Amino acid sequence: PAPAPAPAPSPVTLPPGVTPRVQPKVQPTTPTPHTPESSATDEENQAEAAIDRDDDKALSALLSKKPHLDIETLFDRAISKGSQKSGIILFEKKKHVTKKQLDSAFKKELDGLVLLMIPKHGFYDHEMAKTALYSGKSAIFKKFIEQPKGSEKELYCSVLRKEAIAQRKTEAIKILLEPKACPFNNSSLFLDYGYEPGHQTLLFLIQNEILDLSLLKEEERKTLLSDTINNKNHDLLKAILEKGAIESIINSPDEMHKTPLQWALMLGDKKAAHLLREHGAIYGKKSSQAGSFDEVIKECVEFFQKGDSQFEKSWESKPNGNTHKKLVQKTYNKLSPDYEGETLEDLTQCGNVLLQNAPEF
Repeated sequence: PAPAPAPAPSPVTLPPGVTPRVQPKVQPTTPTPHTPESSATDEENQAEAAIDRDDDKALSALLSKKPHLDIETLFDRAISKGSQKSGIILFEKKKHVTKKQLDSAFKKELDGLVLLMIPKHGFYDHEMAKTALYSGKSAIFKKFIEQPKGSEKELYCSVLRKEAIAQRKTEAIKILLEPKACPFNNSSLFLDYGYEPGHQTLLFLIQNEILDLSLLKEEERKTLLSDTINNKNHDLLKAILEKGAIESIINSPDEMHKTPLQWALMLGDKKAAHLLREHGAIYGKKSSQAGSFDEVIKECVEFFQKGDSQFEKSWESKPNGNTHKKLVQKTYNKLSPDYEGETLEDLTQCGNVLLQNAPEF
């Protein structure tokens, strides 16, 4: 026989005032499809994370698989984060560089990236070039100065050179004088500063071996030596003599037939006379009437040291003795009778008076 049906459940009776709770119907969930937009966002996030770590290998691998990424935005991020290796990877995929990007990379001191960006930017920036020059970044400066050509380049170099010299930036000046960096010649430098009052800039240039005297024309070197003596600039005279390149002119007479030493003596400048003598200057040429100036001036000093009575006896035995005697007596009479000087002072005083009173010298 068939089993009896199960009894129906008894209805639940709720207390008065209680409303039965209905269980909400749960709808089945459908997975969201993976759209291209969300995929791109993930890849950009990965690229940004690689840039933030400056992981150039990870970034390079990602770019090779996903070339559609926004290179411009990522490049700006690399610069702002100071990520040089990542910046170089992205730079290789760029077609142009903006002035703003170059300026930002320069301020972030991403030097390797900047060196690549300058030629692609293709324009010279004076302020950035000057900053690089003064901060010792010679490679960046040279890359900047390669951009202008011809007369434009000469103008920029001239402006930079004058600014650097005015501020005494020795290393910067030396870079500016490199033939491959900037057009330059020593004569133009001499013309700029050779006639400056006080010659302080010229002294700086010579002492720091910036101005090469050996490359000046002979007339320029003569003018320099003559002006230095006439201005009694002993520091500059010493620098000129020590740096050489004046051996061939140190005893050359000028258009007034006077040598540098003779001018020093005529000016009564004993320090200049001493410096010139130390570096090979002689007193003057031979004279048919009175022998050499060198001989006469030595006798002049001897006359000072021995006095007239002792020196008188030796006059007649000397060649051209009478002429010598007249010159020395004339010299002595021009000087104070009670003068007592050292040998250097005697030389200066004797030479000064002799040159003014002896036409044969």
